Amino acid sequence: MCLDRVASLVTLTAAVLVGLTSPIHGESQLTRTSQSLNAVWAFSISAESESWREILVPGPWDNPSARGWYRRRFRLEQPDWPGRMFLRFEQINYEATVFLNQRQVGYHRDGYFPFEMEITNTVIRSVANDLAVLVHDETCLRTDH
Repeated sequence: MCLDRVASLVTLTAAVLVGLTSPIHGESQLTRTSQSLNAVWAFSISAESESWREILVPGPWDNPSARGWYRRRFRLEQPDWPGRMFLRFEQINYEATVFLNQRQVGYHRDGYFPFEMEITNTVIRSVANDLAVLVHDETCLRTDH
């Protein structure tokens, strides 16, 4: 049953990473600080829906349509972080389109690997940011498995 397949495979784990370069022994080394975004998110099968429900991230969904939206607002714990900022996801099965403050900042296809995208020019350091992730698992809709 497709619902069982989706519930066991679709997870979302998110964090904001900050990359700082610092010279050590004459070389640049990437040091990272992170802020976890794992918590309760809003979830719906449609971005325009008025019926959003709470879902714990990381965690599976129970959506038989194989398509869903995750939304969350967050503020940077340290808005004065220097360096470039990245949004990292540990796993989203199977396809994800990521929006930050209503701008698409990334796309990833392949559910079993972590991925990240730079958000330095999109994140707002002093106020809450709106993060939305459209997840689509086309493998759920196939009948050949």
